[in-house]
Amino acid sequence: MKLYIAEKPSLGRAIAEALPKPQKKHQGYIEIAGGDVVTWCVGHILEQADPDSYDEKFKKWQLEHLPIIPNQWQLKPKYKTKSQLAIIRKFVKQCSQIIHAGDPDREGQLLVDEVIDYLNVTSQKRDSMQRLLISDLNLPAVKRSLNQLQPNKHFIPLSVSALARSRADWLYGINLTRAYTIQGGKVGYQGVLSVGRVQTPILGLVVNRDKEINNFTSKPFYEVLAHIFTPSQQQFTAKWQPSEACQAYMDDEGRVLSKGLAENVVGRISNQPATIDDIKSLIADFAKAAENAIEAGFDGVEIHGANGYLIDQFLHYAANERTDEYGQTPENMARFAIEVTDAVINAVGNERTAIRLSPGAYFNMEEDKRDKAVFDYLLAQLDDKKLAYIHGGIFDDSTQFDSLEGKTTSQYLRANTKTSLVGVGSYSFDDAKQAINNDQFDLIAIGRPFIANPDYISKVANNEELVAYSDEMLAKLF
Repeated sequence: MKLYIAEKPSLGRAIAEALPKPQKKHQGYIEIAGGDVVTWCVGHILEQADPDSYDEKFKKWQLEHLPIIPNQWQLKPKYKTKSQLAIIRKFVKQCSQIIHAGDPDREGQLLVDEVIDYLNVTSQKRDSMQRLLISDLNLPAVKRSLNQLQPNKHFIPLSVSALARSRADWLYGINLTRAYTIQGGKVGYQGVLSVGRVQTPILGLVVNRDKEINNFTSKPFYEVLAHIFTPSQQQFTAKWQPSEACQAYMDDEGRVLSKGLAENVVGRISNQPATIDDIKSLIADFAKAAENAIEAGFDGVEIHGANGYLIDQFLHYAANERTDEYGQTPENMARFAIEVTDAVINAVGNERTAIRLSPGAYFNMEEDKRDKAVFDYLLAQLDDKKLAYIHGGIFDDSTQFDSLEGKTTSQYLRANTKTSLVGVGSYSFDDAKQAINNDQFDLIAIGRPFIANPDYISKVANNEELVAYSDEMLAKLF
């Protein structure tokens, strides 16, 4: 007999639904055809024992008892779930194999493992225990998981991690709560001063923030925005980055408090051409933005160098009319894209850096066959940088461009770079597979279908109908 132990009733019912019929439901478990059983915990059905379980003297709170550190840790059943523990105990004794079906995280791993330990399951049954990992309760997903069981012993480190967290909570909470409460009582406080490993730091954050709000004094600060026009009359906005010489006029958050200083900057830059110094500042902004993205939890960054945006303007003769080191020749015109890429790589690493390019595609620019030489040079330089990928920014890869000698975007990129290629452009799942099989791209980015179908992967895997995308869906995201 196989015994499936789920973390909670809903998961147990989902597992039973994927197993053979007929079935019989009982209080606390489901009997499966063939004699197998699905049962469940109800969250943690065991909890750490109180200090007086280790020694009666700990019933009285005294400083000389601290710190209390158990030599042999003890768990005890929760009162409300004792009956469910009894059901699990019964079937653990009867079964020939146990399938651990806790949630696929460290708490889910510990939750069932600690019950197995508490019930003193034989070493033979422990060694044969299987791990069932389910993160999607849809029937097809559960069936797939049932065919992918793994030895439970592979997940011991996950369980130990959760156990360490649990014991740290106990040590921190029990000892510090008693210490602070005892000391509080000495100065007349008549309540419990509860301290927790998580709750106390969070409470501190809230209290400190409340103090900042109560003591906040509003002060005006000033920013300078430069509205810059390219020779082709495309516009972008650059924000002034104060230098170290301005520190005396700034607050702790780097904001300028002197209106006179800001007005002086405005007076000096108004109606003046953008200079290379401004370009260096923009490059630094790209690097800082990349750092911020990684700190925020992103795995990598994609530099937008396509579709008429700033970097793309440097790469086309129709937009780039500069006569300095950033214009006139392919090497110069590619310089800005290369310097931005180098800055981002230095900030976050080449394996976390990608770039989007649209050779042949023109946005508010006239086509110029000379642009191919610029992209030829740029791609050769990017190959040496071992980027994560290059994203072909074209929405219809069947389009052939005269400026690329009649090639499509993917054909041109394949011929000129060894870097992995990502394609985009209203691909269906079948179209995407075909594009990859045809060696147009290595990966396909799916955008709008995901917006319309958050469960896109599951639907495609199960051959389910997709909801059609509409612009109203995108508007709702904002």
